[in-house]
Amino acid sequence: MMIIRAFIVDDEAPSRRELRFLLEKLPDCRVVGEADGGEEALEILADLPVDVLFLDIQMHDLDGLSVARKLLEQNRLPLVVFATAFDAYALKAFEVRALDYILKPFDPERLEATWRRVRERLAQRTGLEEHLADLKALLLSREPVAAVQTRPDELGDGSPGGYRGKASPEPPGGLSPTWIEEPAVPPTEPGASSGCAGNGIAGSGVHERHRAFDRVAANKEGKLLLVDVSKILYATVEGRKALIKVDGELLELNLTLQELEDRLDPDRFCRTHRAFLVNLSALREIVPWFNGAYNLILHDKSEVPVSRHYARQLKDLLGL
Repeated sequence: MMIIRAFIVDDEAPSRRELRFLLEKLPDCRVVGEADGGEEALEILADLPVDVLFLDIQMHDLDGLSVARKLLEQNRLPLVVFATAFDAYALKAFEVRALDYILKPFDPERLEATWRRVRERLAQRTGLEEHLADLKALLLSREPVAAVQTRPDELGDGSPGGYRGKASPEPPGGLSPTWIEEPAVPPTEPGASSGCAGNGIAGSGVHERHRAFDRVAANKEGKLLLVDVSKILYATVEGRKALIKVDGELLELNLTLQELEDRLDPDRFCRTHRAFLVNLSALREIVPWFNGAYNLILHDKSEVPVSRHYARQLKDLLGL
């Protein structure tokens, strides 16, 4: 039996004691530590490996969402379960890739259901390592594809207004693990062809693939930094601007996510979600999520969601 290491962060001692008591009843759980605030948690977790983090949200120094974001930025984020009395934070919790969300006072049955999800997620990560090694070898051996590949319509559900804070995928209970706003994308013209990493729009209204760029210009400390696109792990969006993950940090571009997609090699970069593009060469694991969706784990342990809308084309590209 695999022992799962849990860590509790809460500024209220009674809540920490209650949660520890319930967790220690689980046969495969080992509570390896506690912290009474966000700053202390970050200090301890810098040297302590854990599998799952139980985080309160409202604390006296650094709130739980900020703790999770800092760990996410440092690529040290374990599985996260937010444990709090405030259910108004549910959607915010899933912005930082929380596995689950439980309310105080703790319900033992609800906690057991959460723990089953923890077990399943950790088992999936372990079991897919060998399979992902084969996928990586397959990806690296692929020949460039000359023809432009087709993909589903950009709008997915056919809504004319584009994407506006729509959640996908959906876990049980109606909560959303990802809530990111992206600018509206115009509908594809009839008869247009498209590729996994996007297309430009010619004057005729027919989409044509742009020449793939070798570098893109990113904003850093008031300067423009030329970034080799092969170093981009993934791209996401904030407002209307695209952000790229490079060398452990997020850099802003003067491009929308769609414009960036138009400039990337469609055999190496694929849209996995309305708010994410991923460099398939950086792929380490594929973790099943909810209702046909997936999470991608990259080499630096970043997690990128794959919505149901884009899952099929990703599988096709990987030969699955």
